[in-house]
Amino acid sequence: MRTHGLVLILAAAGCNNVTSQEPASPPTEGGAPSTKKDGGAPDVRAPSNEPPSTITGAQVAHYINEQGEQEVIPNLTALKVAAWSITPEGEYKFFPGSGTADGHISVPDVPGGPFVLRVGSTYLADSKGREFDLDTFGNGRPGRLRATRPMTLSLDLTGLDPWQIGDRLVFYAPSVLANEVNVQNRLVPTLAAGAVAATGVVDYSTFGDPYLIDGPGRGEEAWLTHQSNQTSCGLYLSTSSAVRASQSSRNSGVGGVLPFSEASRSAAGP
Repeated sequence: MRTHGLVLILAAAGCNNVTSQEPASPPTEGGAPSTKKDGGAPDVRAPSNEPPSTITGAQVAHYINEQGEQEVIPNLTALKVAAWSITPEGEYKFFPGSGTADGHISVPDVPGGPFVLRVGSTYLADSKGREFDLDTFGNGRPGRLRATRPMTLSLDLTGLDPWQIGDRLVFYAPSVLANEVNVQNRLVPTLAAGAVAATGVVDYSTFGDPYLIDGPGRGEEAWLTHQSNQTSCGLYLSTSSAVRASQSSRNSGVGGVLPFSEASRSAAGP
């Protein structure tokens, strides 16, 4: 039976949530000893009656986008795969593993009992499971590429509410998770107070996440929203207008003109 295991998450404490306990030293490929309790003897464990066996796992990457759900079998041959088994003396013993081109991983000859499994940057802890479901889920589509050279994007936005100082234009392309939360800061010429249209050019490669949008035939869309700053603390609580358009550029990237025209208006709250 495939299991999910216990995911180990290392997080930094923020603000005043600081612990005074000294963190345990992580295991190393050479087999570092476990942390001693209260400066005394190592954590001695009773030996497991289970014989050594192979830890295995399989992964499918799931992408959720406008076309539905796409499944991709990843190539895991370059992934770091290993396990650390805790010996009866309380020490970590290292066991190297490997990944395959068809989305599988394995670590052979791991003794029975508690262990830590590494799959890339993910660490799983278990004591009984030997088969792991490593599926991943995310938005967007597979094969995303970032813009690596200047790419001019022309905007012609009409029907905006009168522009106020502190407003912003937000760009988002859901199929590739491309986004920029301050398009107005990159627009040439700049928007003046009271403007009800935004016409000009931006360099798409300077966006926060400038993933390329494929051209006609894929059905991908890009969205722009005009968000108004309506509070004294700088929170954007109202989308005064929104537009959406299909990509019409060439060269499998953002370039040329996106024919934005106002498609919907709302007085939505946060």
